[in-house]
Amino acid sequence: MYKGILNDVFPINTQGNLYTVFKPVNQVLSSYNSKINIPFNLPNRTNIRVNYGLLEVLVNVNRPSTEWKLKLNNISLTRQFKPTHQLVDSEIGMGLYKFVYDVTSILNTSEALNKEWVNLVVKYEGGEPFNIKAVLMDVIYDDVDAYTYYEHMTGFLLLKENQSIRISTGKKLDKSVTRLIMYSPKPSYIVVSTGKNILRHRIESIDEYSEYSFTLDNTDYLEIMPVETETKNPYVVISSISLYNSNLKQPILEISDFKYRIEGNKIRLKLSILNKGESSPNKLIITILQQGVPVCILQEPKLHLPPGSVLEKEVDLPAPRKTPFEYQVRLVWSKLASRWVRDEIVKIT
Repeated sequence: MYKGILNDVFPINTQGNLYTVFKPVNQVLSSYNSKINIPFNLPNRTNIRVNYGLLEVLVNVNRPSTEWKLKLNNISLTRQFKPTHQLVDSEIGMGLYKFVYDVTSILNTSEALNKEWVNLVVKYEGGEPFNIKAVLMDVIYDDVDAYTYYEHMTGFLLLKENQSIRISTGKKLDKSVTRLIMYSPKPSYIVVSTGKNILRHRIESIDEYSEYSFTLDNTDYLEIMPVETETKNPYVVISSISLYNSNLKQPILEISDFKYRIEGNKIRLKLSILNKGESSPNKLIITILQQGVPVCILQEPKLHLPPGSVLEKEVDLPAPRKTPFEYQVRLVWSKLASRWVRDEIVKIT
């Protein structure tokens, strides 16, 4: 029988787009090294509220007699070492501890809304030294052009050879992303089955938490089992299982027209960029390259370009020595947690 438990965070159906950040840290804090800053980049976050924000901090320590402090954006999360989940097993040796926080309200403060990042501060204040192994942040950006189903099961589950766990999901999903965060002290293999899909994954990282994501069709249950290969008596600790499906009305940009005129040793180039998609992008970066070398970069950091509308940009470029000549124009645009790239050729004749 397996040891431990995974608790199901209530499944979330909401408008918005999911953005996830998993960071292996593996940093020991003690009286000699007492503080660590862990930044999380949240792209396109400025002035966009979140519908849900989850933070998990994974810690290894010999004895939970630790004094510490956790702050997110200078707002205190805790000063007590009282884990949400823990797993102590003689085969693992060191105890595994997890701290789970709903940080939605912190991410929606006026200070956080003005930034595209948040900062987690972990400080050792006495007692047993501890190792910050990894951190996880899941954020659902609020936007009417997106919809997300998100189910997250978290805790600790120890699976040894020939032990398996079967988990029913809250909703049958097409093209859902399954994310596993696992820990193993030695290289191992796991088999993930959904009845229709069977996947085999090798856990490469030793004594570290690792993130594995894959897309599955028609997922209504998951079965996970470690298997023996070259490693004798394999086992894994599952920290969390997430299933999500995030759909976004996509902006699609392309160069619909261009005009130019040569004025001495320069070319004045006018680009018309059409949005053929279903929503407006948040940002756009236009890079113009000459024989692979960038000669001009234009940025629209706060872009409102509704579907069917055209953005016109005019720029002076160094004229080529002879014609015909080509410029490569790279469009990089983003909306909420998603990003797209398109390369086009502009010919000067």
